[in-house]
Order: sequence, then C-alpha cells, then structure tokens
Amino acid sequence: MTNLHAQHSKGWAGLSFVVLLIVSIFAGGVPPPMNADPSTIGAYLSTHRQGLIAGGWLSFPIAAFFLWFAVGMAAFLRRTSARDDGLPTYALITSAFIAASALVASLVVTALAYRTPLGGGLTFIWALEALAAGPFLSMTIAIFVFAVAHSMRRHGSGAAWLVWLGYLTALGQAVLTLGMFYPTGIPADNPVIGIALLALFVVWMAAASLHLIMASGGKEQSGVSMPA
Repeated sequence: MTNLHAQHSKGWAGLSFVVLLIVSIFAGGVPPPMNADPSTIGAYLSTHRQGLIAGGWLSFPIAAFFLWFAVGMAAFLRRTSARDDGLPTYALITSAFIAASALVASLVVTALAYRTPLGGGLTFIWALEALAAGPFLSMTIAIFVFAVAHSMRRHGSGAAWLVWLGYLTALGQAVLTLGMFYPTGIPADNPVIGIALLALFVVWMAAASLHLIMASGGKEQSGVSMPA
C-alpha cells in the first residue's frame, strides 16, 4: 500500500530544494571563471564573504531536501514500473554523488571565504572548486535526470512533456560538462547559456516535484512496460 503522505512530502522536499538553491545562488553572487587571476578571486571572496558562508550552511538543508526527493522519486519509479530495469536504483545512487560533489564544492568555497590563500595556491584551489561545482557536478546531474526521464518513458509513469523536459535538461547538463575544455568555462564565456541551462534544471526539478505531489500511488507494478 502506497503511503501518499510520504510520497507527497518528498515532492515538497524537491520544491524546498529549488527555493533554497535559488537563495544560495543569489547569496553567493556571480563567481569568477576557473582561470581567474588571484586578485579577481580574492576580490570576489572578500565582497561575498557573508553570502558564501551563508550559502555554505544552506548546503545542509539543500542536500537533505534533494536526497529526500531522490529517494521518493526512485520509490515512485519502482512502483510504476512493470519490472525493475535498474533505472530507479541508478538514479538513486547518482543522487548521492550529486549531493557529495555539491557539499565538497561548498566546503572548499566556504573555507576560502574564511581564509583566502595568496598567489598560485589560490588559483589552484579555486580551479578545484570551480570544477567540482561546475563540470563534474553537471556530469552527475545529467545522469540522474536522464535515468529518471528514461524510466518515466519506458514505463509511462510521467507525462510526455515531463519526459522530454528531462531529456532536454540532461542534455543541457551534458553540455555544461564541456566547460572544462575552456579556460573560462561555458557559463562564463556565454552567461546566457549558463543561466538558461541552470534555469532548465530548476524548472525540471520543480515539475518533477509537483509530479510526486499530484500523482497517485502509481500502478503498483502492474503497469505496461514501454520499449527503450
């Protein structure tokens, strides 16, 4: 028997994640690119010190809400699948890597806000943080969103528009991973593209969360499997 209250709470957790993510982004301001010089990085860290520290603390509820959403989404996908093809578990495991990557990146930037090293040490640490919060985080998000969207398509557990929004979001995150081949990264060279792809992920998260809130208990393993 499906516990709809628990399922809906996971959908609300996803919406809470979206709200806090937006708050943390605004609190931290616009970070300099991966290859920024020490003076630029130092000025950013000094100007946004309090916001970065606040954003570091917000990583705690952000990770908690996202993981609760991911657990709920994986459980929902299993219930609405005619057979367990592994995609819900694949998505759930990937969600742990998303949370871990985000927490590590937040840890590094918060530490830099407290004590900023000088010279080459700063640029190296900043490159590590930018890679963790940028291309490598996008890799795990792309895998997670694709697994959820593909499971929805295979088993008919989501509307077609939500499935294709998921595919588009996963593709957008995959594009962001290419930023490591550019010294300044795709979002820095093309801020409109970076903002658009981030907004696409936020919209998908909100839509998927609302889907959990509005959906019934699912087909409880009685659904009809769809082709890959």
